Amino acid sequence: MKCLAIDVGGTFIKYGFIENMKIKLKGKKQTPQNDVHKFLLLLEEICNAHPGVDCMGISIPGRVDNARGMILTGGALGYIEGLELKRILGERISVPIYVENDAKCAATAELESGSLKGCTNALVYLIGTGIGGGVIIDGKVYKGSNNFAGEFSYLNVRYDELKQNKLSHFCAAPVLFQMAEERDKETCIRMEGELFFREISEGNQAMVEILDVYTKRIAVSLYSLQCLFDVEKIAIGGGLSSQPILLEYIKKNIDILYNGICEDLPRAEIVTCQFENDANLLGAAYVAMDIYGKAGKNNAE
Repeated sequence: MKCLAIDVGGTFIKYGFIENMKIKLKGKKQTPQNDVHKFLLLLEEICNAHPGVDCMGISIPGRVDNARGMILTGGALGYIEGLELKRILGERISVPIYVENDAKCAATAELESGSLKGCTNALVYLIGTGIGGGVIIDGKVYKGSNNFAGEFSYLNVRYDELKQNKLSHFCAAPVLFQMAEERDKETCIRMEGELFFREISEGNQAMVEILDVYTKRIAVSLYSLQCLFDVEKIAIGGGLSSQPILLEYIKKNIDILYNGICEDLPRAEIVTCQFENDANLLGAAYVAMDIYGKAGKNNAE
């Protein structure tokens, strides 16, 4: 079975042509900002450029009603909130469409054949424009009563004042680069992923200190999630997860945190998503092919 998988992100829309759960080719386009018409046109354009597929799987930020293929909240893309994506896009293209939250797609891919394969209880923690989460309970991706389970971005991380202090305000990827830019104002360099980690590899101690502070925040959030879910593994995903030093510092700081606790609390093993940036694509494709493959077999019978 052949599937076109699309992973909608705050910066790029990535896509892949997937056959037998192998990515045959992939590419990316800039994500339209604040224009739902351009957004739909771009998805239609990507689909039309890849004919001959049996289905389409779309991974997207925010809270998703996958039964209807409707975007309930748009996450980093507020303008798609309320969009009946499956219905509207389905009127423009001729293949069946499955729409799911991006972190739940990543959790599906990692559970089926990635770093969480064989786990009964586990989490996926995606560091991107926000903090995405996938919760696996009893060997299944848990969605919650309102498709809200795993929306780690919305965790409030302060208790001294009653206002929203979201986890994403402290731990999302853009926050790391903003911290770096503020530390190094004199150079006026716009920090991005490759440049930031290149500075670290070249011995820039100021950037090392920034990474240490940033990963302390992540370590505290992982500790809190472990207290809540008591899982075997937590898989770190998103673009930053391809940098080995990120996981090294997360592990270092979570060890420091646990070692400072008098009680011997159970810990989760911290790993990276095996499929890295492809996890969302593969998860969306897996579920789409599973649903529409079964539907095809049932119709044939």
